[in-house]
Amino acid sequence: SMMKKEDHINYWKSSAQENWDMAIFCIENKKYLESLFFLNLTIEKLLKANWVRDNFENTPPLTRDLEKIHSDTMLGKDEEWRDFYLVISSWNLETRYPDYKNTLRKLATKSYIENHLIKINVLRGWLLSRI
Repeated sequence: SMMKKEDHINYWKSSAQENWDMAIFCIENKKYLESLFFLNLTIEKLLKANWVRDNFENTPPLTRDLEKIHSDTMLGKDEEWRDFYLVISSWNLETRYPDYKNTLRKLATKSYIENHLIKINVLRGWLLSRI
């Protein structure tokens, strides 16, 4: 049978939760660079869950541009989050070159993570609350 809209939303939501759990696991095990990657995926997938909720289609665009996904939802203006989306996007390691990963690895300290985790959790909670 065809998946209903709710099923698609739940797919993105549960996938985001798995990524969040993995991010926390990485942080606890001092794998800070890897945790950034999973934090990035968490927010991307929650934005996609919101996208599915707010659009007729059930398949969000393939883009990884967080601001673009946000702008195609009913989440409202994203001034508050725009700069943070750029930061989070910089944690996407899939398409990054080795020299970029090394730069990010130096940046990805315990304090860097802790400084961003509270804000990430606020954003995560807000995106979840609207689904």
